[in-house]
Amino acid sequence: MDDEQRLNILQSYLDHPIDSLFKLRQVFHKWFKYGDETFLDLLLAVMVHTEWLKEKDLTPLWLFISAPSGDRKSETIRAFENIGTTILVNQITENSLATGMKKQQKNDLAPKLDRKCALTFDFGQFLKMNQEQKGKIWSQMRSAFDGYVVRHAGSGIDVVYKGLRWNWIFGTTPLIDSELIMKDELGTRELLFKMPNEETKAEDILELQNKVWENQNDKETMRLELSCAVNSFMDSWRKKSIKYDVIQVSEEIKHKIYLYARFIALLRANAEVDPYTGELTSFVHPEKPTRNLEQLKNLFFALKSLSSDYTDKLGLKRLESITQSSICEIRLAILKELVKNRDLSQLYVPIGVATLRKKLKLGIKTINRELMILAQLEFVDYVEEGRVDKAYKSRKWFINKNEENREIIDFLLKEEGDN
Repeated sequence: MDDEQRLNILQSYLDHPIDSLFKLRQVFHKWFKYGDETFLDLLLAVMVHTEWLKEKDLTPLWLFISAPSGDRKSETIRAFENIGTTILVNQITENSLATGMKKQQKNDLAPKLDRKCALTFDFGQFLKMNQEQKGKIWSQMRSAFDGYVVRHAGSGIDVVYKGLRWNWIFGTTPLIDSELIMKDELGTRELLFKMPNEETKAEDILELQNKVWENQNDKETMRLELSCAVNSFMDSWRKKSIKYDVIQVSEEIKHKIYLYARFIALLRANAEVDPYTGELTSFVHPEKPTRNLEQLKNLFFALKSLSSDYTDKLGLKRLESITQSSICEIRLAILKELVKNRDLSQLYVPIGVATLRKKLKLGIKTINRELMILAQLEFVDYVEEGRVDKAYKSRKWFINKNEENREIIDFLLKEEGDN
């Protein structure tokens, strides 16, 4: 792309600004095979929330976008790199936010991120670290989310930043699921969105490949157009001066957001597990659904502000995607299987671990661990079968009709009906 072509593209967006969500989606559809637009909407919502952070002390939004490599996530996130409120964070280490060196404080990243949005295209390098390094970084990120960045130097000098607030978008692969247990034990602050696998049929994969083939020689043009479109949309949004406090929700919507927050808090709770036997060695202690509620509320408000005709139904659909992505994938799959296992009278039928293993292609220890966690959370119960004179009795599992969790089970039932 030469200078004249570049100037023509820039001028075209000045002459014809992207002043609606519909127009912005059209630009992305031009370059990508987009079926589900949740990803784009969530990124825009985080950017809107970043604008509100300048004026209000809101709970930050830290969002992991999980998709297999080559699934357009990096290019989509890259489109937001130059909107004025984002900072690119390529590497995440113990020293990323603060070095702990007094002479190097001017280079510390943490204060520069305040009231901004950090963008990390590829979180994969973090996943390759050893467990000790990961634990230290997760712990530091916990504090950073809560507004504190503290670094202790060997010289005895502490570097402390307080009152910081910033959003963060991470691009990652499904391998992030293997980190959920450690993250949850430390007390998680992040939300997760798993991009749906839309290209499962041969014709879908062929269409995706055709898009890649066409875009290969125009990648520079694609990046410039997407960046211009996002900048134009955000400029248009700023001119509308939509304030956080003007967004209104009904009691019904509020109740559903409460439910999603409780769903996340319960179903990503964890316990200590014996690595040899797979048995639980502690009780399950779910987090309180307060932080989740604040994040989901902020996300819903931001989604609603994207367009005057952005419906409550669509906003809730986006939150449902976040909710189901943010909990343990294996645990959710087991729970869904148990929810589906009903007889003609709609009564839950007990199911054995062997049957779950065959359906889900998972190990027995993994299934047993998740079932015991679900039992402690009172989502499931079991009956024992076998001869009285035998020491070992097999267990069959079924959904617990616990009144407290009834709404969450109903939510899963509704989803199965929709599918």
